Amino acid sequence: MFGLCTLHNQEQCLLHNYFMQNAFMTEMHERLIWARKEAGYETAREAADALGIKEPTYMGHENGFRGFKSSAETYARKFKVNLEWLLTGRGNPRKGVPGTVRAVGYVGAGAEILPFDDHSPGPLEEVEIPRGMVPDDAVVVIVRGNSMYPRYLENEMLLYVRRMDDPREYIGRECVVALEDGRMLVKTLRRAANGLFNLESWNAPPIEAVAIQWAAPVLARVNKNKL
Repeated sequence: MFGLCTLHNQEQCLLHNYFMQNAFMTEMHERLIWARKEAGYETAREAADALGIKEPTYMGHENGFRGFKSSAETYARKFKVNLEWLLTGRGNPRKGVPGTVRAVGYVGAGAEILPFDDHSPGPLEEVEIPRGMVPDDAVVVIVRGNSMYPRYLENEMLLYVRRMDDPREYIGRECVVALEDGRMLVKTLRRAANGLFNLESWNAPPIEAVAIQWAAPVLARVNKNKL
């Protein structure tokens, strides 16, 4: 459903590049630098700010002047790498490490989504999900309340990938939908006249003949309480 073969290939490419480019990365501080960059922090200052520690302290760990065994667990968790690998260099740097999916809003009454931040960087909430379960660019909305029962339960997460595909490709599918008036909804797409769409959902009246900006199929539902 998620193109696991593609994800598997991506993971294999990542590991291949790691082993080819870092065959001589034998020191802890070298592995820390690699982990920080792979986590998306271009500079040590950015990482220190994200970690909430003083930049000189973190720089001392990256340049090898200071050991950081006491901080290794924090770094491994923040940079999404295996703790044993960070400490010893043994094993797969990604083995057993959960991925992080960004939560972008809540979905409640009328299947309407209340965005946190309009998909801008700097999420208000992140959810850890086992690596390989979803595409890297997936995001989630979290169900609040029981207005969508029995289709969805409170605290379930609906995963999707926002792409600018033609919404007509998703006729008959349940999608996260952005309307021209700014609303975001979880609805099943139906075809209407003149390039417009009808929108259906559980426990809410249909919305008829509306224009939409984009639609993204719901890829999966995950119970947040069971992760």
